[in-house]
Amino acid sequence: MTQGSQMNKQKTKIIWGFLFSSHFLYIWMGEVIKPELSEPPAEVVFAGLLLLGLGALLLGILGIPNLMKAQNEGQLTQIFIMQWALVEMAAILGFVGRYMGAPDILQHAMAAFALLAMLYLFPSEKVKKEMLKKGAK
Repeated sequence: MTQGSQMNKQKTKIIWGFLFSSHFLYIWMGEVIKPELSEPPAEVVFAGLLLLGLGALLLGILGIPNLMKAQNEGQLTQIFIMQWALVEMAAILGFVGRYMGAPDILQHAMAAFALLAMLYLFPSEKVKKEMLKKGAK
């Protein structure tokens, strides 16, 4: 294994770690930032945010790995980052809903789903080998 390859593996895990920890920041911001709204948006807005967030999670977990195949470490890193960005989107949508006046449970549920998805998408060596094997077919 070359030194560059080892560095790339460490960078991937560092990126994952920062994105994973950012979900806690969104929860904290939702607790601290309380805008004064004269009238919160309609419930359908919150339902739309929830559906968008869940759709992003599903696309990140199931869609991207089936739509894109990695043939080398660089492509694999790009796929991971796209997956994590979609998961991050779900957490951000939960925060946006909370900021707009949604019940706390919306943000907490979205953050919980996003954290579980990030744990599932951890870039372990086993996962990397499986994804590279699928890309070689």
